[in-house]
Amino acid sequence: MSNYKEQIAEFENNFSNVIDKSVRELSASFDTLYSEKKNKEIPSTIKLAEALLSDKQNTATKMQIHYDIANGYHDLRTIEGVYSEHYLEKELYHLRYALDMYESNFYDTDSNSGEVKVAQYIAMRSYTNLGNTYQVIGRYIAAIDCFQNALLISNDFAMASLNLSFLLFRYAPMQIKCYEQNYYHHACYYYYKQTVRCKINLENQKYLEELKHCISLFDSAYVKKYLNKPLELPPFQVDNQAEADYRNYLLLHRLFLDPCLEILSAHCFAVDSINLPFEAPYSDREKEFIGLFNQIKQEYNWARLLWYKTSTEEAYEHYSDQELDLVDTGDSSDYSLKESMLRTAFKAAYSIFDRIGFFINQYFEVGLSGAKVSFKNIWKEQLIDENGQVYFKIPKTLLSDTYQFYQGYGGCEKVVMLAKKTIQVEINREHSRYVLYSVISDSSKYIVAGTHLPSNPHTDADGRKMVIRELIADLKEQEKIHKHSYSIIIGDLNASPFDEELIQKDAFNAVLYKEVIQNKSEIVYQHRKFRLLYNPTLNHISETNHQYGSFYYTGDSKSLYWYCYDQILMTRDLVDKFQGMEYCQSINGKSLLKKISPNKAVSDHLPLVAKFERSVNDE
Repeated sequence: MSNYKEQIAEFENNFSNVIDKSVRELSASFDTLYSEKKNKEIPSTIKLAEALLSDKQNTATKMQIHYDIANGYHDLRTIEGVYSEHYLEKELYHLRYALDMYESNFYDTDSNSGEVKVAQYIAMRSYTNLGNTYQVIGRYIAAIDCFQNALLISNDFAMASLNLSFLLFRYAPMQIKCYEQNYYHHACYYYYKQTVRCKINLENQKYLEELKHCISLFDSAYVKKYLNKPLELPPFQVDNQAEADYRNYLLLHRLFLDPCLEILSAHCFAVDSINLPFEAPYSDREKEFIGLFNQIKQEYNWARLLWYKTSTEEAYEHYSDQELDLVDTGDSSDYSLKESMLRTAFKAAYSIFDRIGFFINQYFEVGLSGAKVSFKNIWKEQLIDENGQVYFKIPKTLLSDTYQFYQGYGGCEKVVMLAKKTIQVEINREHSRYVLYSVISDSSKYIVAGTHLPSNPHTDADGRKMVIRELIADLKEQEKIHKHSYSIIIGDLNASPFDEELIQKDAFNAVLYKEVIQNKSEIVYQHRKFRLLYNPTLNHISETNHQYGSFYYTGDSKSLYWYCYDQILMTRDLVDKFQGMEYCQSINGKSLLKKISPNKAVSDHLPLVAKFERSVNDE
């Protein structure tokens, strides 16, 4: 493996010999305009680049021009800091154009000429940039393909392996099943190791440090016992040869509906395992969407089978064709059964898009109705008729532009913070079950631990206490770093206020009475000191104000019916600033209850609202 400086030297030598001087100068101009943030001059430079495109230029030079133009549109949307569909479309178009030229002229060549090397170099960067752009618009699967294509040209291209590792880290929590997440983690770690191996080829080592931070969020035992070992996949066999041929052929084209097929091509993924994230017993609303999803999958299966039959059988003659009198018009049209099956397969596959649009419209309650519902319309904020009149507009969301979501690196899919943009929020620590934030509102400082502990079907009290001990240790570490202990733990603790997870000394050690924590901040037990936390839940649940809890359950013989699983805990420093809490049962007059329990169509837990008095923290 040559180092980055050697690669650059070789590229620059080939670049100057292959690429026209005027194009090289224009490429340098784009770099300068971006570094100096001169976005107003970029459109005119793009026009100059477009003027250089001609049949006289060699293919590699044309690739470079399209690559530069794409970068120009990328720079415009980056500098201006606004979402621009126009810039994105142009960026995608020119990157795809450059790559189409590469795949048509250089993909399978054995030549080692300077033009081929330059074309490969441009293609690697084009694939990587295209992958990054696909990420921006949420097309993660297409992005994975792009990064992998770049690595097929050279597996030493560290920017591609780094970006792919980043993407897999963030995409893993979106997988529904645990084993799917594990496979994505394994692939993420694989490309991380590949990046480390060829880190000398990175233009900026800062990117690797950011990736290392993400990788550090994995549990060390998980890394040692699973991620750092060769992947073992389950066997998959079929007894029928016809079925084996079918699955092998579709596997080759990645036509199965399995999320892992995007990163691993193995026979165990020759299945249609994708499903909705619902768990039995299903609500009526969930049953409705399961039915819609089943229909979409089955129609896809039917279209795929027809395509397979027409693609694998050279001559598909059927007795139904033998006595079918078709008139030959002399225009070479094919009306055979095989051709008709292919057309039907295409129609069936194409019609699925509108069914997906219908599903999205129903699931997210977009508001389209009748003929307006389509895959094309579902993505539009408004629809305009032939007279230029708006006849449909998606209602504004409850959240204004003054709010912002703070999502972690992907290590915790259970917790996301929403805060006003005037509030400073920084993610300091991320665990699979909690996220620690530093929060500054005006001059008041806090450490907030957004928490979602494992539920009973997945673990027991001891399992939750293991997570709690890690949380407490991380919280104390952040208090030392930030030099204050204005700390809040809030979220779904999956335990009641009197449960051992809450009151045990080496767990939360939370007291239920303000007077206790006001008189002592810690307790000594077996020669060890344990800090007390305050849990105000009992003081705020009452039959008088209909405050019972956040979760309703009647599943066993000793049920409490209402459970206070969602709680807020705080350090002694915040006790006097705490003004109260409630389990919210309605928002803007809309009830969150269905009869006497939480409406599962909204959420199976009621939101917990807590209020604190604003004050300036002592430094």
